[in-house]
Amino acid sequence: MAKKKRTSRRKAINLPSYINKDKYIHSILFFLEKINNQYLGKTKLMKLLYFLDFGFYENTGKSITNDKYVWYPHGPYPSRADAVLDYMNRELIITVSRKKFDSKWQERYLANRKFDITLFSSNEMRELERVAAYFENYNTREIEDEAHRDIPWILSKPDAGKNVGGYIDYELALYRHNSLPSEEDEKETELLSKSRKFRELVERTLKETQ
Repeated sequence: MAKKKRTSRRKAINLPSYINKDKYIHSILFFLEKINNQYLGKTKLMKLLYFLDFGFYENTGKSITNDKYVWYPHGPYPSRADAVLDYMNRELIITVSRKKFDSKWQERYLANRKFDITLFSSNEMRELERVAAYFENYNTREIEDEAHRDIPWILSKPDAGKNVGGYIDYELALYRHNSLPSEEDEKETELLSKSRKFRELVERTLKETQ
């Protein structure tokens, strides 16, 4: 008797219901289509998603992907990005490779599917275009430095002795000087981050709005 062939079942993506899966996938595809130059490895992509979501929240009170961002020493990290990228790779939406650039290995992505503009509002498209244009020629170190100047990351720094913090509150985007951090603001931001009174004010304000 002939044995039945096993049919492999693709694993579905496991995301919380609040995540906008389609916009998440197509935000990534947008950056891969628009600015997939030698600088766009995984680390830079994670920072692009952060600046996209926090910039849009600052102006509208909403995120585009609805992901939550974790505080890490090298900058904010979207908590569900690995699951989304793994799904995109399994479904052949992207091809993943490793490439050496500037003496370091990069995880790189090639888009196998077109970006769908119909998923996004005109305001969301403006934010995607703005972030892409601003950071197009930034390398990994430069975009990390920008994230380190950004007040939501600064104010979410964990207590001494801890390497990783909790989630970065979207409301902290409202305390930015500009939608995207600038070198002119860096000194003032650093002073504010060291001010206990300022941190207490931010924490109190956040509690009152929750």
